[in-house]
Amino acid sequence: MSQLEDLVKPILLPIILDAKTTRLDEEKQLTVALWVLKTAIVMDALDDDDPRVFFTPAERHGVQFVRFPKHIQIWLAAYAGPRRRGPGERIGVAAVRRFRTRHLQTPSFLATFSIAHFVFQLLAIHCLGGKSRGQERPCPDFIEHPSWDGVSISITQPTDICLKWPPQRVLLDAALDQFAERWDRTGRTGNTLISSAADLVSRPVTPRGH
Repeated sequence: MSQLEDLVKPILLPIILDAKTTRLDEEKQLTVALWVLKTAIVMDALDDDDPRVFFTPAERHGVQFVRFPKHIQIWLAAYAGPRRRGPGERIGVAAVRRFRTRHLQTPSFLATFSIAHFVFQLLAIHCLGGKSRGQERPCPDFIEHPSWDGVSISITQPTDICLKWPPQRVLLDAALDQFAERWDRTGRTGNTLISSAADLVSRPVTPRGH
C-alpha cells in the first residue's frame, strides 16, 4: 500500500493543491485507478452507517490488477466550488452508497470523493457468476448520459492514449451533488446502463498551469 501511495503522490498532489493541468499516460492512469480502488475499498470498510462490506476478498486484493474487471468503473472530474478548503480541510464530498441498480436489481456500490480540485467516482456492480434463464449473466456496459460530455474522463481501462486532467468542464456545488447521484437512477438499453442526465450547467475549465 505504501508503495502505491508513493507512486500516486507525484501525480495527484499538483492536481489537488494547484489544479495543475496534468497529462496521464497509461502507467499514470493505472496508478491512479489502483489508488481510487484502494480508497473506495477503505471507504467501504469504514462506513459506520452501513455494516455491510461490498467488496469481496478477491476485489480487496484487486489493487494488484493489471487491467480492471469490467464490473468496476472509474471516472475523474474537477471541482471549483466553495467546498474547496485550505490546507488540512480539503475534503468536499465523500459519498458512499450501496444499492441495487434500477433495472438489473444487482448489488452495486458507488463512491464519489472530492479533495480540493480533484474528484473521483467509482461504480462497482456484482453480477459475475449470476444467471438469467439458466445462462451466465454478463456484466452491463456503463455509459454516461451525453449531457455529461466534457465533465469527466474514464480511466477504468488504462489506454496508451494520453488523457488530460482537468476535463473540459469543472463542477460547481450543485453539479457536484448531481454528479455524485447520477448512477442512482439509470436508464437501460439492452445490457447497457445509462446514467441520469445533468440538468445543471458546469463552467469551462480555467487551468492554472501546464
